[in-house]
Amino acid sequence: MSDITLVSEDGKIEVSRPTNSNLSALQYHFVRLDTSEEVVACGLNEKPLGILQDAPNGSSTEKVATVRIQGMSKLSIAETVVFGNFLTSTAASKGEVCDAAGEEYGAKALTSGESGDLIAVLIAHGEVEATDA
Repeated sequence: MSDITLVSEDGKIEVSRPTNSNLSALQYHFVRLDTSEEVVACGLNEKPLGILQDAPNGSSTEKVATVRIQGMSKLSIAETVVFGNFLTSTAASKGEVCDAAGEEYGAKALTSGESGDLIAVLIAHGEVEATDA
């Protein structure tokens, strides 16, 4: 396991983790760790580690990804979202409304927006209960 760099500022916690993936188009998208403990894009309804804060391309000079795992962040969304919605990952690592009981979410919307927008979210992990859906 590699060293983990933690940064905490105003309740934000970020980790720096290695990546061999090209994440250059995924700033402010959900990411997760693979079996090699490297940062990769989240797939459909996968449990995220957090939200990518930079855009490394996985080359020899950009092999470290900064992931916010606690606090507020921006998140790119794939559909209409309203304040308070729980959000899960699309196949393209964007946020979408998590509305079925048993689905896992990675953030809660702090603002509303439409497909393609960047919205403010609180990083929060959990599972939607029947009363939340």
